[in-house]
Amino acid sequence: MAGPPSSETVPDDGKLKSEVMVKDNRRYYLDLKENQRGRFLRVTMTTMSLVFVSSVVVRCCIVVR
Repeated sequence: MAGPPSSETVPDDGKLKSEVMVKDNRRYYLDLKENQRGRFLRVTMTTMSLVFVSSVVVRCCIVVR
């Protein structure tokens, strides 16, 4: 494995890691990204029928590896 992304290895879209969690009738997408201002976590929740979509972005101060 190449190890954690550095400024030289971050993809063009800035995505460092993504995960999907399913609980009951909801799906949660967790996307850790990085840009020139720092790292941030985007959490998006959808229902299985895609009737409801909600998203929040949190700037990361500390990232535990």
